[in-house]
Amino acid sequence: MERKKEAIHLTELTWRQLNVSIIGTNTLICNRCTEEQMEKIKDKRADKGKIKKVSKTDEERFMESLHIISSNNGKPEYGFPAEAFAKAMISCCGFTEGRIKKSNTKGAFRILGIIGQQGVDLVPLRYKEVRMKHDVTRIPKTRGANPVCRGEFVGWGVTLMINYINNFVSKENLMELLSLAGVVNGIGEKSPRQSCLGSNGTWVIDSSQLIGDNELNLIKS
Repeated sequence: MERKKEAIHLTELTWRQLNVSIIGTNTLICNRCTEEQMEKIKDKRADKGKIKKVSKTDEERFMESLHIISSNNGKPEYGFPAEAFAKAMISCCGFTEGRIKKSNTKGAFRILGIIGQQGVDLVPLRYKEVRMKHDVTRIPKTRGANPVCRGEFVGWGVTLMINYINNFVSKENLMELLSLAGVVNGIGEKSPRQSCLGSNGTWVIDSSQLIGDNELNLIKS
């Protein structure tokens, strides 16, 4: 006897889009992992022996630390990885006492960016000034001093374009996570999420923005 074919019912996913502006409450310190650093990590894992250190100027190290979207007439447009904002938000699910579940939220939203010169999705930065910042870090094994030079943004802010599946996460959920992430995690170097428990890279939501007016139906599947 021929088996009766059963109809397959797919869940209708409702995608929506939310635009939110945030304002930095402290400076944002960048420390992009360069191609040279990636090669050093690969060589170390492959046990290729001691790697020769290349001498660079402070200006070269400063520019290498920054995420560049594009350059127009020699003037670069800077951004910050969209992934960093998303990770900061997702890790805040634990602060909601189970109201917002990490398992549901993780795959239910995307922060859109522009592919930069290094092939990473970047959110364009607004800022008053970008300056060279000198710090001293510690080498993990020896704890020896390691002078570094990185880019630091003063008076920074971004507008996040968030696409999300309304079946699994709401606008209110995302707003709460974004607000929490700006305080307890931040982004970049010396931020609260790091072991140094710094205060850089933190933010607040721009209350002058009418969030409800920025929400719209994007896709129905």
